[in-house]
Amino acid sequence: MKNKTKNIGLYMGSFNPIHNAHIDIAIKSLDFVDEVWIIVSPQNPMKDVKDLAEEAHRLNMVKLASKNQLRLVPSDVEFSMDKPNYTYLTLRKLPKNDYEYTIIMGSDCLNSINKWENWTEIIKYPIICYIRDNQKIEKYVYDLIKSKIVNITFIKSDLILSSTTIRQLIKDDKTINGLVPSSVETYIQINSLYK
Repeated sequence: MKNKTKNIGLYMGSFNPIHNAHIDIAIKSLDFVDEVWIIVSPQNPMKDVKDLAEEAHRLNMVKLASKNQLRLVPSDVEFSMDKPNYTYLTLRKLPKNDYEYTIIMGSDCLNSINKWENWTEIIKYPIICYIRDNQKIEKYVYDLIKSKIVNITFIKSDLILSSTTIRQLIKDDKTINGLVPSSVETYIQINSLYK
C-alpha cells in the first residue's frame, strides 16, 4: 500500500532568537499541516547580518524551543546552501516524494512577496499567513487570491513579539522572561548571546 503524502509546513526564518510568538504560530499552523519544519536560515538576503547569532546557536535554540512538540521539526537544510539563500532554491532542494509543502510566513513577507527572487515559483505553493500587528494586506495579494493564482490561509497570533525587541532587551540588561521559552533564555545566558 502506498504511503500517505505528508503535508509539511515550512516555517523559514532567522529565528534570532526564536521566541514564544514563533512557537505559537507554528502550533496554530498544525491545524492545517501534519508537521511544521522550522528552517533556520543562515542569512536572509533582506536582513542585516550585524546582530545575527551563529547559525549553530540559532538551530540549538530552535531545538530547545520545539523539544516537547513532536510535530515541530528543527531543520538545518539551508546550512549547506549558498549565502544569502533564496526561498525558491530551498523549495527546489526539498525532497518531493511523499511530501507536499505549505509555506508559513508573516503578512509583512506576504506584502512584499513580489520583490522576492523567483516569487512566481514560490506562490505555486499553498501559504499560511499570520497577520502581524493588524497589518493590512496589499491589494495585489487579494487580486492574486481572487484570481486563484495563490492559495492562502490566514491565521492570527495573539502574541506580538519581535526578535529585534528581545535582542535590545538583552543588550539593555533587561529580562526576557516569558518572551522566549525558559530553555532558550538559559541558553542565551550561558552563551552570552546578543550582549
